[in-house]
Amino acid sequence: MPNTFFAMLARMKLIRRWGLMFSVREENLAEHTLDTAFFTHALIALHNARFLPAGEAPLDPGPGVQLALYHDAPEILTGDLPTPVKYFSGEIHTAYRAVEHAAAESLLHLLPEDLRREYRRWLLPTEELARYAPYVKAGSRPWSSVWRRAARATPSSAGPPPASARRWRRWPCRRRRCSWRNFCPPLRKISMN
Repeated sequence: MPNTFFAMLARMKLIRRWGLMFSVREENLAEHTLDTAFFTHALIALHNARFLPAGEAPLDPGPGVQLALYHDAPEILTGDLPTPVKYFSGEIHTAYRAVEHAAAESLLHLLPEDLRREYRRWLLPTEELARYAPYVKAGSRPWSSVWRRAARATPSSAGPPPASARRWRRWPCRRRRCSWRNFCPPLRKISMN
């Protein structure tokens, strides 16, 4: 069987993403994947440099970046589903996850047998890589004000700010409100001063 896995990965630049924020120009899956890898690496570097708790081992950026590189690979076969549709209900989200899992399995079967095990851990991550998931998720949202605040931040030695000092931001889509600290662990510890 010929190896067509990398030919499928090359199709990433042909898959248009559904744009919630940047509707002025289209973004393709390859651009999004590279941006996510860059920003995931930056978040892990920020965690290790500024927010590493005493006694905790630093995170290795390698697995986080590799996970970011393959986090949307199943969308080569499924296409990008708009976020409001994907998260409209639990049933739709569960069904879409099953479709993405089947697409990842299909991609794995395009690889030679001896390489499948290596790529399986990135296309279908296990609990072993779960600690990197918040960084990949936050890395896929570089447009957020989280990034501007994280770049200026210094760790807070006094602990989290009081509830009255916490700022709430409205999402650009105006569908829900959220605290900017909910994106990933290092950003929850940023001082609001």
